[in-house]
Amino acid sequence: MKLSQEHATRKPAFAHLKNKCASHSLSKRVKLLICLTMAAVVLVGAGVTAAAASLRNYMVTDGMVTRELISFIALDESALLEKTNMTLNEHDLTDLRNTDANNYLLTVTRRHEITVTADGFTGNYVVNSGNVAEALYELGIILDNDDVCNLSLSEQIADGDVITVDRVEYATVQQDQVVDYSEYMALVKNSDTLDDDALKQGQTGVVTHVYQNKLVNGEVAESELISQSIGNVTDQTTTTQATTTQATTTQKKPQTTTSVSVPDTDSDAAVAYASNGKAVSCISTLTPSSTIWLDNNGVPLHYTAKYTGSATAYYDAYNTGLTASGRKPQKGYIAVNPKMFPYGTRLYIRTPDGSYIYGYAVAADTGGFVYNSNTIADLYFDTYAECVQFGRRNIEIYVLD
Repeated sequence: MKLSQEHATRKPAFAHLKNKCASHSLSKRVKLLICLTMAAVVLVGAGVTAAAASLRNYMVTDGMVTRELISFIALDESALLEKTNMTLNEHDLTDLRNTDANNYLLTVTRRHEITVTADGFTGNYVVNSGNVAEALYELGIILDNDDVCNLSLSEQIADGDVITVDRVEYATVQQDQVVDYSEYMALVKNSDTLDDDALKQGQTGVVTHVYQNKLVNGEVAESELISQSIGNVTDQTTTTQATTTQATTTQKKPQTTTSVSVPDTDSDAAVAYASNGKAVSCISTLTPSSTIWLDNNGVPLHYTAKYTGSATAYYDAYNTGLTASGRKPQKGYIAVNPKMFPYGTRLYIRTPDGSYIYGYAVAADTGGFVYNSNTIADLYFDTYAECVQFGRRNIEIYVLD
């Protein structure tokens, strides 16, 4: 019995092992639950990160107003304009681009339709928003210091604006007037510069009037007499009638005439001018239809206007073959402002002291200096070396027509 009782109260031999296994199984279940929970957290975090990465920030601007949209899904231009209440006009332009990974910029360029009149042309143009000066620059219209615009250059343009540009230049014009004694005395009464003893009874003189002309778009708008002088006084028994039209002269051809040989037009120096019967050499290879008569100082006896200013030189560097008027380049065909000297105008060119005679010339090309009032002509030469030799010089241009 004793043995039986001991056996009855003894714990099963594997009871502790069973409890140990149960404890170990619970621990595994807890670890698995933690792992699953962590995995879920990681997956959820990854989803949040992916969602955050798909959101974008937007900025919309037209240069005047700027609006921002933060954390939005992908939006196109239409949606961006709608959400920011940004309205597009007919000619406006848009540009959407990303500035970095999640930031985008939509730029609206405002544009306006305006009317511009300049250089003899009127047209309708669409230009970017800005002031008048910027609009003109965009159209390639460059203003010189004396040019005038009807609107302030700092004024912001708007649809329907009408802009007018007037080109303003100044030119010195000389008028020689042949007068007898009575006509001269009449001029003396209205002048502070003319000497009333310079001309005597029975004499004929030449009064030189120098005017400063203001040209607006090629037309004389104002003319100011800046000087008067008398010269070339000759003893005569009869008086000579003379017109007093500005920039004209009616001096007579010398009594003695001498035939002058006329060279081919491709010769190096044309001889087609006469001074009291003497031939005068020049640079131009053009041949005038009739002899150009010069006085003893080498000045044409017959001309309608005289211009004095600075001249430059050019040549056909790119072998373009034709001038703006369609003529083949040749010494004597010169570049001018066609508003001052229309194509085809016959001219005579020399330096004021007569030391350099370009000679008979025809306005045939448009100079790059057109809006530079300091230059009145570009003289054509055959080579670059000749252009360098001429450089820039003051010249006198006599209009023969």
